[in-house]
Amino acid sequence: MSCLQNGLAAVFKNTALNERRILMRKTVSAVLLTAVLALCLSVLASAGALSLADVTAGKTDSPPVIDGVFDPQEGWGDPIVHHDTSDLKEYAETDPGFENLIDDPALMISNLDVYMKWDDTAFYYCATVTDPEHFNPEMDAAIWRGDSIIFHVVSVPNDDSRARILFGMDNDGDTWAYQETMEDGTPETSTTDKWKITRNEDSKVTAYEAYFLWEDIIPAGKLSAGEPFYLRDLFLLANKDHAEPVVAVVPEGYTNGTRNYYRITLGEGSAAAVLEGQSAFEDVMVTEDQEFYDDPDTLYEGGSGQPIQFVAGYGVGYSSLNDQVIFRDINFGSKGADKMLINFSNGGADDTTLAIYIDEKAGDPDATFTIPNTGGWEATWAEDFIADINVKPGLHDVIIEFTNSNSGSFYYIRFHEIGAPDFDVKPAEPETPAETGGTKLLSKSWDNIYIDYEQMVNGSANVWLADNPIEGSYIETLEARGWAYISTPITAFAYTVDGSDPVKSEDFIVDRPDVKSAISEEAEGFDIEIDVSALSAGDHLIKIFAVSTADELIDTTFDLPFSQEEKPAEEPKTEEPKAEEPKTEEPAAEPEPEPAVEEPKAEQPAEAPAGTPKADEKKSGCGSFLGGGLIVMTAVLGAAWIAKRK
Repeated sequence: MSCLQNGLAAVFKNTALNERRILMRKTVSAVLLTAVLALCLSVLASAGALSLADVTAGKTDSPPVIDGVFDPQEGWGDPIVHHDTSDLKEYAETDPGFENLIDDPALMISNLDVYMKWDDTAFYYCATVTDPEHFNPEMDAAIWRGDSIIFHVVSVPNDDSRARILFGMDNDGDTWAYQETMEDGTPETSTTDKWKITRNEDSKVTAYEAYFLWEDIIPAGKLSAGEPFYLRDLFLLANKDHAEPVVAVVPEGYTNGTRNYYRITLGEGSAAAVLEGQSAFEDVMVTEDQEFYDDPDTLYEGGSGQPIQFVAGYGVGYSSLNDQVIFRDINFGSKGADKMLINFSNGGADDTTLAIYIDEKAGDPDATFTIPNTGGWEATWAEDFIADINVKPGLHDVIIEFTNSNSGSFYYIRFHEIGAPDFDVKPAEPETPAETGGTKLLSKSWDNIYIDYEQMVNGSANVWLADNPIEGSYIETLEARGWAYISTPITAFAYTVDGSDPVKSEDFIVDRPDVKSAISEEAEGFDIEIDVSALSAGDHLIKIFAVSTADELIDTTFDLPFSQEEKPAEEPKTEEPKAEEPKTEEPAAEPEPEPAVEEPKAEQPAEAPAGTPKADEKKSGCGSFLGGGLIVMTAVLGAAWIAKRK
């Protein structure tokens, strides 16, 4: 606004009168308000230019939305030009005989603000005019005869062979931007079909919004900070009593002797807020650091008793009723969004429902989704789903809430920028066919892999396997655990090795009440242990199937590739010499004890009485020694006694 305000300080009457005389030929009752905006690099004292004719347009990293609705939140910043009733009349001129129109409150505008911004692509313009009545009965090339603006935008001030653009809104509310391209003039502006004007009858404000691509208006195709270009805009006002403009309010600016311009210098800084954050128009991914809200009262209403969390290979996992996924500071740019895409996988039998809120959960959701079964929970089963939404430009938080007890997973969201080409939607492409003879694989999960009874992964086994090939060692046993859900009851599970005949068994089925409660009573778990010790060295492939009631093999898409190594050669056994057992000498036969007899013969010991047990030949040597000693002592004593008797 400051640009126009300062520019109105001086009046170039010769220019204004020339244009008014041309316009008066249209009708005597016409009213012209001419507002000329110019941005100048230097103040030309010879032309009587005020310093404010030389202004700087701030650069913005968040281009405003060109929708004909002025919104301060779009980053327009402060007005470059501002005028109200206190100074508008000071610079107004009329042809002789129409001076009284300056004081006509039904004709003169009471406020004028002009905003300008730029980025590396374009120059952005907005003007708000407070006018008691917006009046324009014309259209197309005649739109200038009512309330409107005439633009000239040139790269050098003496470009008199420039293009002229007539910009106005008719009484029916339709916007017109008509280009009068002069010979050898500035190339045609390609964006005029996107310019917009609106009228607010409550505030009596008419808003004009336009933008110019540098490649259209600058021969080099681009300007940089510090470089100037030239703008001229004429505000033409009329009403039903004065159908064509003759009153001119001519702002001072840089003049080339014929036209007045502002010279716009492109500044480095910007009064607009610099919007950071991730773009809403690219994939906004769920990450390990994702912010969640978990409802502790609904852990078993979809989440199998676990809080909502990031799960590799799934994105969002263990979601339950009322749980939320929250994305902070998503940048919706200068135009906003009109659609939202979510890449979602649902392995359940029922639909998953979602509510989307922008910035906060308040009132009705900004969008909703109802997502059917997609074939599985993993990201490989995800499909793109789209819903209408209305998100204003700028930074916003996005809140995704699960609104029923059917869980689901997603890895990313994306939004559609207003005016951009439609989404490129891609349906899910399962890794292998998921049905046989009419029986379909509805959902599945591969949870664990064990190698020689050592657990390698607990959850998302297929994702782990993609980054961790099984190779480099000899394997005796592989084991896979998970679950599957097909369109008929599962009677068994089966596996093949390198395309061999399937090995089927109902014993492979394991009870999974958690899966049955979350997915379906028809879902079944499996635990399959496979002896691979006899396989030759090289690459091998195990495939796992569910068996239907018709004895069909339904591919679960669980493929377990691995590389077997040669079985290590057994080391030759070296027999250690056995330690010699200590020899146990047989004890000498113990002499039989000689019991005392009344009249024994001197030469012979008495014989043992009948029934006396024989010495145990298996007694230890120590026992034999003691026994023998006693006998000897008895014999000696007996002999001595006999000798004494003699």
